Amino acid sequence: MSTLLLNTLTGKTSAGSIVVTGEGGSTTTNLQQGLNKMWCNQDNGTTINQSLNLGSLTDNGTGDYTHNYTNNFGNVHYAGSGSLNTGSTYSNIIVVKSDAHAVGSIRFFCGNVNANGETFTKTDFADVMYHISGDLA
Repeated sequence: MSTLLLNTLTGKTSAGSIVVTGEGGSTTTNLQQGLNKMWCNQDNGTTINQSLNLGSLTDNGTGDYTHNYTNNFGNVHYAGSGSLNTGSTYSNIIVVKSDAHAVGSIRFFCGNVNANGETFTKTDFADVMYHISGDLA
């Protein structure tokens, strides 16, 4: 078994682009585009346990948060997802506020959906985990 030690990877034809061949050998993935560009693990409110590219966190009220990035995204066409850690019997979801999806921040709501799927109630949770992939500016 060999060990490869390096500090920097640079693409041969494009400095910021490295193609990785998939497991089956028939597909490729751009390494740069496949990396998470922001992630956060936070407790209830604004306690950040660990994060990447998160400059600050704003608590806008119960289950309502804004993540402010250290480095902006190149556009608003990035993708994110998250999860909530709770023992509740309800369906717990994260909803992105559609008019607050910007290159420098994202606002989202955490909450419960009742058993009938009819009502969303914003709620604070002990653990909120969120990550985003996309192109940085």
